Amino acid sequence: MTTCSFSPSSSAQGARPTRRAFLTTLTNSSLAVAGGWWSRSALAQTLATGRGNVVAVPMRARQTVSSFAPPLVNPDTLRTLARAALEAATRAGARSADIRLGDRREFQCYGSEGGFMGGLQFTYSYGLRVEVDGVIAWIGGTDPTPERIVLAAQSAVATARGLAKINTTMRRAPSEYAPLPVVTGEWRAPLQIDPFAVSPDEHTYALAGFPRLNQTFRGPVAVGEINVTWTAETRVFASSEGSMVTQYLAGMRPDIKISGFSNDPAFSGIERLMPHTIAVLPLATAGFEAVLGIAIRERVEQAMHDLVPWTQYRLGQGDVGRKELILDGPVSAAVIGQTVIPALALDRVLGEEQDVSGTSFLAPPQEILGQPLFAPVLNVSVVTGGTHFGRVQWDDDGVAPQTHRVIEHGAVVNYFTARTNVQTLRDWYTQRGQPVQPLGVARTLDVGDVPRPIPGACAVESVPNGPSLMELAASMEDGVIVRDGYINVDQQGAGGSIIDPIMFEVKKGVITRRLLNMRVEFSTKQLLKDILAVGGAGTESTITNGLIGGVPVKGIEQTVTAPALQIRDGNLMSTALRSA
Repeated sequence: MTTCSFSPSSSAQGARPTRRAFLTTLTNSSLAVAGGWWSRSALAQTLATGRGNVVAVPMRARQTVSSFAPPLVNPDTLRTLARAALEAATRAGARSADIRLGDRREFQCYGSEGGFMGGLQFTYSYGLRVEVDGVIAWIGGTDPTPERIVLAAQSAVATARGLAKINTTMRRAPSEYAPLPVVTGEWRAPLQIDPFAVSPDEHTYALAGFPRLNQTFRGPVAVGEINVTWTAETRVFASSEGSMVTQYLAGMRPDIKISGFSNDPAFSGIERLMPHTIAVLPLATAGFEAVLGIAIRERVEQAMHDLVPWTQYRLGQGDVGRKELILDGPVSAAVIGQTVIPALALDRVLGEEQDVSGTSFLAPPQEILGQPLFAPVLNVSVVTGGTHFGRVQWDDDGVAPQTHRVIEHGAVVNYFTARTNVQTLRDWYTQRGQPVQPLGVARTLDVGDVPRPIPGACAVESVPNGPSLMELAASMEDGVIVRDGYINVDQQGAGGSIIDPIMFEVKKGVITRRLLNMRVEFSTKQLLKDILAVGGAGTESTITNGLIGGVPVKGIEQTVTAPALQIRDGNLMSTALRSA
């Protein structure tokens, strides 16, 4: 399913024909994106045409954000549709079936000192999975009706039956579909203030407080663009085994950028700029209360103060070659988030994603599990509970998420699994005395897409009372600290580069200068095998980790938290243009 995001310059060309009236009314109505007025009659006419999927929001409006979107679908309607689909699938011959239905909306606020703009997106979709003779088929769509969803169920069963005949002819073994406990109930994400029950004007006022810090802050650091997206969704999961759960999900995706500016007079322009993304407000299951209060602004201001000393170093070109590295929290989280985390997804390990997101350097499982691949100080866990991003009571397989380690003392001890592939690890689970069941990491951004085993939050464990970043640097004879940059990896996650890093040279435990035009090349296994030390909790940072994959190809986000890592040996390269 495709949705369309609205921006002030967008047109209705990307909309579905069935929404032409909606979008024509929208684009012709008196909705000022950043202004302070709107036409109530035009809005009422717009919403009366049906459920569209894009709308511009005037950021000075005083009514609630939810008033700019159609009413939420009644959860009873979603549950009735789920029962109709499962009954139709069973009557058509499915041995088992499960379905997800979701009514989702997103509100995005973005801007800077010059003002804020906003957009609202909403989707109503479903995804149905059926199993016939060991073959699974999937079908998804939008705007479900009882008639449409029954036809979809019958179509999915017919597809699975046809594939099963092909499997019989080709003598392929049927897939094993892990049995799961029946679950029922409701769950609501813990929020204090619903961001959709707040006016756009209040959103603007709250977020504008961050760039206003530039007016009083003294130093070569400034807050840049602010971008916050709020999500809310009613999601229903049901299965032919008897499961039926309803969840009221919520999330916040904030992005606050601050930049420093070097005072080295020998350089000018872009070379002196030191962009830095701070995780004062990481992705979270949180409400509007997360951006309120003086404490949040104090944290941003403290981050600005913390960046000032890093702008004082002179600039220069570093030496290429192999040196000791310190990756600060955001960089170590990004490296592990783009290499190890996707490589642990069992669909990639089994080759099911080879033409989409890629394969995995952590394959095959029987040669990887339990082996000491990385440094023994490395422990990586799936995190559940609290306010972590993507928090649910049941995942998209209907499984309650469990906190668990996937890397323990440098050895892979588990993969991210789903109902459709966990049986491939039966021997390993049996050896360890574990039930052969997934641990609740099957997720999809849109219920119309096939769920993938991607946890909402992962963490590299820090060392209790471990060293600070400066204490790690003090132990270095000749090396560099990498504080920011872009991660580029290969198709397996086996290696990659840290591009355009904010890098500082360390000589005999003292930071001497900031290095320009450098990058770090790495082999993932070797880099993580060469970990000398793991920082303490004070070096931890949480980043947004974006991954792609699935059918159809979509992006999905998670958080990765990690402390600073000290690496024995890193490969530094120069990106400077050199004369012949």
